Amino acid sequence: MGDTFDVAYPIAYEALLEAFAFVKLDFVEVLPMSCFMQYGFYQSLVVKAGFPLGIYLVLVALGSAAKATHHPNSSRFFTSVGIVLIFLTFPTASQTAFAYFNCESFDNARYLIADYDIDCNSSEHETWLPVASILLALWASVPVFYCALFAFHREVLIKLYTHEARKKAAKKALMNESSRISTRLNELLAAEREALEANADFVADEAGMSVDLFLLTDSYQHSFFWWESLEAARKLLILGFLMFYEQGSFYQIMVGLLVCLASSMAYTYFHPFKAKTDNAMAILCEVSNFVGLVTFVAPPPTSRPAAPPPALSPHRMRGTLPTISTLILLRHGQSVWNGQDARFTGWCDVPLTVKGRVEAVGAGQLLRSRGFNAAKVDVAFTSELQRAHESCELALASMAGHKQHTWSSERIRRDRRLNERHYGAVQGLYKNDPHLAAQYGEETIRYWRRSLHGKPPPLTEDHPYWQPPPAPTTESLAECQQRVLECFYEVISPAMFEEADPERRDHTVFVVAHSNTIRSLMAAFDQVTDEDVPKIHVPNSVPILYRFERATRKLLSTKLQSAAGGSHARWLLSPENHAQIHNAVQPGGMLTRALFESWDVSGTRELSIADLEAGIKAMQADDVEEGPVSCAIIAVAKKIARELSMDGGKISLYEFEKRIANEVADIEQSVVRQNPDDMLGG
Repeated sequence: MGDTFDVAYPIAYEALLEAFAFVKLDFVEVLPMSCFMQYGFYQSLVVKAGFPLGIYLVLVALGSAAKATHHPNSSRFFTSVGIVLIFLTFPTASQTAFAYFNCESFDNARYLIADYDIDCNSSEHETWLPVASILLALWASVPVFYCALFAFHREVLIKLYTHEARKKAAKKALMNESSRISTRLNELLAAEREALEANADFVADEAGMSVDLFLLTDSYQHSFFWWESLEAARKLLILGFLMFYEQGSFYQIMVGLLVCLASSMAYTYFHPFKAKTDNAMAILCEVSNFVGLVTFVAPPPTSRPAAPPPALSPHRMRGTLPTISTLILLRHGQSVWNGQDARFTGWCDVPLTVKGRVEAVGAGQLLRSRGFNAAKVDVAFTSELQRAHESCELALASMAGHKQHTWSSERIRRDRRLNERHYGAVQGLYKNDPHLAAQYGEETIRYWRRSLHGKPPPLTEDHPYWQPPPAPTTESLAECQQRVLECFYEVISPAMFEEADPERRDHTVFVVAHSNTIRSLMAAFDQVTDEDVPKIHVPNSVPILYRFERATRKLLSTKLQSAAGGSHARWLLSPENHAQIHNAVQPGGMLTRALFESWDVSGTRELSIADLEAGIKAMQADDVEEGPVSCAIIAVAKKIARELSMDGGKISLYEFEKRIANEVADIEQSVVRQNPDDMLGG
């Protein structure tokens, strides 16, 4: 993310990247000044942005010079032929500039345009380049079309202009003769109309023009001819420039900034439009465009102190761009043994429910919307249990969209070490079975489930869910974590780092597994203490991302600190997966932060009363189980909203975590007594 480089920035920068992810623009390409100068950034930017900006400035000059005259025809220099020749030379110059640079494929980049999923130097890319060329040529046809219309109707336009000037002169003269206004005005208008009716050819021309020339009418201000063509040309030029996919997103945004700035300055100085309100609106639009683009680059103000800069790796200290390996963790969708009447599933190979399949597809769609299509996944890992494997296939198919050829099951590697924790003799039993509690005791069951080293009694060969070796007979969470980490270091880590293509900047590995296996990986990545490992909650079908620098194998993403520790993980949340995160909201925990950020739709790092109320409604609408933990969270949010309404203020993330911790602490014990539910199971 933004901490790739040696730059100290507010922690709000992370939220900014996530808030504007739908724009598909990756601003991590914004390099520090040392990188600018070291790699000739300014020279490259001037060459790349200079052509479209120069074209625009020439058009501004033409428009302003033409505006200074009373009529386009009164200027001998700006002839129709001259304008056509000038415009026709610009596309050639632009194409030469674009073709001069090599095709740069930022594999992790987002683009301003819609998500066409077109890879650099691919056949589809070659197909779209002519489209961009056509757009660049199209804006040249705009002034050509105007010039042709003007030349064809030249005589009619001159007569209309003269007629309008006579009426204005007559009205002005009559204003000085107030005693004869009515009589004199009628006489002049009648005489003028008789003269027009006497010219039958002109009347015919005027009627024909009204049919085939809707752009130029008798109320059209002809001195604004060049400005209108300038506006159409500017929009088509920018669109054509952005269609060139080899241009990095940062260059695109810089060109947009420069053009918007030039437009607002030109509008402010020249006031080209007829009505004052039109000029004001034009200035406002361009200034808002400029401010909007700057907003993407500059983080919003935050009440929290700036985060300290992360420890620098050797690559970052040298100012070079590191190569990145992204690890996506995903828990399978709901299985037939999850839900309200949950069982201890473990190694029992149960299928997904319909809801679980929908959740897996939704996770794939969410990943694709955030820039991770199936083609970007180099390898996927999953367990030998069907609920994880099916979730992996459904997610990849959903990430592929209509391009189903970009993924295949051959890319999925299965490993039994990624299987769920083995629950021994209690596998297949209901978690809320009163006979189970009577046989072993609630405290013993709680110790099995919520401690690192507790484990149920082993199952025997006469157990209905017994499996022969190498399947274990029972496991503690620590033993499960040990085999999962063995799998990571022996299989997953080599795929992330050693098998990665050195020519590509980003490499993506997808792991679809179970709550305890993913919990084990997260605990290792975030260096969670043994007593806190069971507290890590992993909801169904919510993507969790970790980004590593490939050369050093160190985590890149800033560790977000909270009262319960911290994590390098980035959770991809959406309105559709709210229901899966309810049980994970702990005092100061990572999903408390995630909940805050999912409600902070404006990205200001503050929640207003309206934000809280909207978030509460979304949770209530998505909550199908109506569990007591969900009710507790809603009650806490409502209480915070009531307190905010009394002082009329807003709440920051820091204060939100603090209040959540205080409120949840009061009700936590009662919630546990009512629902000692699935913190670790499945």
